[in-house]
Amino acid sequence: MKKLLLFTTAIFICNLSILTAQTEKGKFAVGISSTFGLMGTGSDAMSIGQSTVKYKSDASGFEEPDPDKMTSFNFVPKAGLFVADNLLIGVDIALAYSKTKDGVDDYSYSSSIISAGPYLRYYIPTNSIKPFLEFTSSFGTYKTKYEDDLTDDELSSSLTALGGGIGMAVPIGSKATFDVLAHYSSLRIEQNENNEDKNRSVIGTIGLKLGFVVFLGK
Repeated sequence: MKKLLLFTTAIFICNLSILTAQTEKGKFAVGISSTFGLMGTGSDAMSIGQSTVKYKSDASGFEEPDPDKMTSFNFVPKAGLFVADNLLIGVDIALAYSKTKDGVDDYSYSSSIISAGPYLRYYIPTNSIKPFLEFTSSFGTYKTKYEDDLTDDELSSSLTALGGGIGMAVPIGSKATFDVLAHYSSLRIEQNENNEDKNRSVIGTIGLKLGFVVFLGK
């Protein structure tokens, strides 16, 4: 029992020293996280996939139509530099896309997001599971496109997002962490064309943001 306690204590101290060393000035961090609070993506974690929607009924004479097909992906890669011990400044890029094709009519709808902006993260030097504060911003475009037999319309809007929160970084091995962030985001979307009155949508979202970070450098 005593040996087990000593071993557990040694592992704890080792994890503490490893994560402390990884957040020193001059180190780099790269990672990927969820597309929290972006239109069309919700707070889903990074993903890529294809889905089908089938319409069924027990009604007499019902003929099942071809299914709708949906393709989507979303993720946020990021990179940063520790400009001081525990203080990380970097840039993240949000990429999201979804497309739905109707199985009955020759009609499809798609949406895409490309945005980028700086972020700031401060790791609170406590124990092996490090709390941190994070502030983010993002600026880009949000496009929607409608296609059928008669039309091919595309609508472009500007996107501005600001947010912040508090989280914790859980060590995975010696050079990586799994991050959980309780986050608030304010998203503003404003149509670029035919919008003399500057009509816009402002969306506030509270939720969890998940991701992984890898630390680089000697």
